[in-house]
Amino acid sequence: MACSIDGDEAIQIAPTSTAKPTIEMNAEERMWARYLAEQNAGRTPTGADLDRIAGTHNYGRRILRKWRDEGLLRSTSTSEVVVEGKHQTSSGRCVTTT
Repeated sequence: MACSIDGDEAIQIAPTSTAKPTIEMNAEERMWARYLAEQNAGRTPTGADLDRIAGTHNYGRRILRKWRDEGLLRSTSTSEVVVEGKHQTSSGRCVTTT
């Protein structure tokens, strides 16, 4: 919105925003959030599925293997989540999903 003062000068008034600031998640955090969402829907995502949502290539398989090695997933065949809702990523942040 612009208001005119003395004909030629204009003051620009920016609209105020009440939007909350967003925290950007890294690829592993996005993969974990998707993994939990898929598990809640009764599906087990593959490494390729995780790569697609994170925009990575061959990282999803590596992350699945890492989660299995860390004990977050029970086994290769069932891929059940052991710790539902919380996961500490390699960046040190704890991701919680509902």
